[in-house]
Amino acid sequence: MDAAEKLNSVVVEKSSESKLVFINLPAPPLVKSPQKFYNYYQFVESMIKDLRMPIVLVRGSGREFVTIYS
Repeated sequence: MDAAEKLNSVVVEKSSESKLVFINLPAPPLVKSPQKFYNYYQFVESMIKDLRMPIVLVRGSGREFVTIYS
C-alpha cells in the first residue's frame, strides 16, 4: 500500500488544481483468488482516496508508447 499512498500524495501535491487526472492502473492479479482481488481493490482505492478532482482510471494493454513525432 505504500506505493499507492505515495502516488496519492504526489497527485495531491502536483495536481491539486487540475480539472481532470488520468491514472494508469497496475495490472490486475493473475491468480484469480478473492483475496488477491480484494488486495487489488484496496490498492486502487488507496491511490484515489480523498482526491477532489475527477479521476479517469486507465488500464492499457502494456504495449503503449509515446512518440514526439506526429
